[in-house]
Amino acid sequence: MKTNIKAVARAQAGNANHHLWNNHGPWWCHLTLHLPDHTKQRLRLSLGTGDLSLAHRLRDSTLALVRLGQRQQARWRRQEERLRLPPID
Repeated sequence: MKTNIKAVARAQAGNANHHLWNNHGPWWCHLTLHLPDHTKQRLRLSLGTGDLSLAHRLRDSTLALVRLGQRQQARWRRQEERLRLPPID
């Protein structure tokens, strides 16, 4: 079973607030994950702060964690492939 999840980041040049929006006080981060079954999962995460500079750092940390998870999944798949034994005849 494939467990490959892909986060899509469509950064727009000159838009430092990409993935962020202010909901009447607290900043929120919006991400879209593309799942192996060709569906999407939209995540909306409250960053719990009204400070824009802190929201930028929290958004960047969140995106870094998602990317780290993707790289770890790829490593696990490669290791699984290496450990897979050939079928017995």
